[in-house]
Amino acid sequence: MRLGKPFAGLLAGTLLGLSIVMVLVALDVEIGKKSSDPLAIVTTPQAATGFVDAWQRMRSGTWAVDSDYLRRTPDGRTLSGSVHEARRPPDHIRIALGSVDATLRGRRLVCGSSPAGEQACRDGGPAPDDAAEAAQELQTLRSNVLGTTPTYDVADQGGGCFALYPRPSPLDAQWGPGSRFCFDPQSGAPTLTDIRRSGGSDVITALSVRRQPTDADLQPPTP
Repeated sequence: MRLGKPFAGLLAGTLLGLSIVMVLVALDVEIGKKSSDPLAIVTTPQAATGFVDAWQRMRSGTWAVDSDYLRRTPDGRTLSGSVHEARRPPDHIRIALGSVDATLRGRRLVCGSSPAGEQACRDGGPAPDDAAEAAQELQTLRSNVLGTTPTYDVADQGGGCFALYPRPSPLDAQWGPGSRFCFDPQSGAPTLTDIRRSGGSDVITALSVRRQPTDADLQPPTP
């Protein structure tokens, strides 16, 4: 099952915290039950529900986050940068690695580099309905972790953190063999996104979280 475009955008451009992620296939885990192996992962439907609830708080919350981004490939190469993201529904902006994704005052902004190499944005027309997009996003997420044939099992690691593990031989495991997501308990802001794939890893670690974003937090870049 594929993730919806807004959801996949956060995870992949994702761009959208370093963590230790254990690979499910390396362990003999019985879903929903504790194991005598102290290293075994315990995944439960309750954890999946908690993850969906945390994602909903993140999606509907008001916050601003500045983060570090690190991509690491299997051959040791790295790509690093900064990520700024702010949400004050329906307004939202994400600035990362030279790209801008922004919706302000009901308008979608189209941003790109000016001839001088600076970021510049222009009006891209009416923005999609944020509430409808959020509802679709959450429906897709629930199907991935709580549906009749979920793609992922979820472990609640405490402190607002959740680890996701694909079912054996998933047809579409876009989050790779093991991923981790953490959220600020008050605002719902994402504080860690750690996605591991065979082709490498993408990690976004929050450096600062503001529970009341300012107008400046939602300001697109100007030339």
